[in-house]
Parts: sequence; C-alpha cells; structure tokens
Amino acid sequence: KPFESAAALEQWLDQNAVQGEVRNLIVSRFPTIRQLGDDVVHCLDAATGRTLWKQTWPSQAAENGASCTPCVVDGRCYVIGADSDVHCLDARTGRQIWNGKAGAGAKHCSFIVVDGLAIIPAGPLTAFDAATGQVRWSNDKVKATVSSPACWTSDGKSYVIVRDTAMVSCVNAATGEIVWQEKDNVNGASPVVAGDYLVGEGRLDVLSRGQLHHPAQLRRH
Repeated sequence: KPFESAAALEQWLDQNAVQGEVRNLIVSRFPTIRQLGDDVVHCLDAATGRTLWKQTWPSQAAENGASCTPCVVDGRCYVIGADSDVHCLDARTGRQIWNGKAGAGAKHCSFIVVDGLAIIPAGPLTAFDAATGQVRWSNDKVKATVSSPACWTSDGKSYVIVRDTAMVSCVNAATGEIVWQEKDNVNGASPVVAGDYLVGEGRLDVLSRGQLHHPAQLRRH
C-alpha cells in the first residue's frame, strides 16, 4: 500500500489500532525522506552571462553528481548524467535530439566524437552513432568513470585512448577492438595525445605507439 506522506501512514496505523513496539517498528522501516536529483545543462551567452537555454531531466541524487564536460561537435552537445543517462542536444536551442544509457551510476568522464561516433568510457566503453544515438559497439574490457578519452590518428585510422585503474588502452574507433594495452595505475587524469605520443599523469609517463618511454629517454632521442 503506498502512502503519500508520513502523516498518511500515521493515520492508517491509527485506523487499524497498531500501537506500541509494533507501530514503532513499522514506522522505522518506512523512509520519510526521498532523495531526488536532476541532471541540468545550462547554455550561457559568453558575452553577457545571460541564460540562453536550460535543459533538465529527472535523475538520481548523488553527493558529487556528474561532472562531465559537455562535448560540442557540429552544433550538437553530448553529455552524461548522474545515472549514466546520455543525451545529445541541439547546441543552439537545447532541444533533445536523442538519449540513451551507458552503464549505471555516476560517471565523471566526457564524450569524444570520432568519425561519426560519440564515444564515452562509462562502465563499458560505448560508441553511439553521433547522429541517431544507436549503439554501434561496446567493449566491457575497457572501463573508466573519471578519465575522459583522447583521439589518436595513425596511418589514416582513428583510435581512442582510454585510461582506467589498471590499464591504458588503445581501441580501434570503428570497431571497439583493443589494439594494445599498457599497465597503468591512475585513472583520474585524462590522457593527452600529440602526434604519436601519449602523455599521462601517474606511473604512465610517455607512450609512443604503445611503447612506454620516460621523458629523459625522449630527450636523448
């Protein structure tokens, strides 16, 4: 039986003459507070700070919420919310174009758009069709919730670099297939790619085409 409020529960207990320890036990089992939360995206005029549009969706309450950085590509804005709900918005109007799901729970990573795919490492590394939101592939062997991915282009092919708590992974952007992996121990910092070099904070210093190097070695080269 649903009760609209704590007062409604108390009234029902009175009507049914439930008293004493039994009443106290029942009341203690019913939560009197329900935590609610929303995912909210704001668009502000850069010159004036005036709100141009705001988009809000029901979500879960979380201590840290979701702190993804919006990814804006070709007039579309890609975000992930506090319970791994993903949204593609019209950057000009805030209108929702498509939405989907990428894992569960709060994530703090951000999208990257590569060759028509919107890719995010939220639980399983997931690639959505950037235009339609259809899931094109997912890879549950590559997981990250904090670090955002980076794009690496080599020999005309696109790759996605992802860091999690154990590995840094290079994944074929078109198929989701793992190309190489290197042991890692930090997933808080997002990787930076320049040419054929990948730099990351923590144990991982510099990778060149999947081979680990240290800055001193690079200077000697």
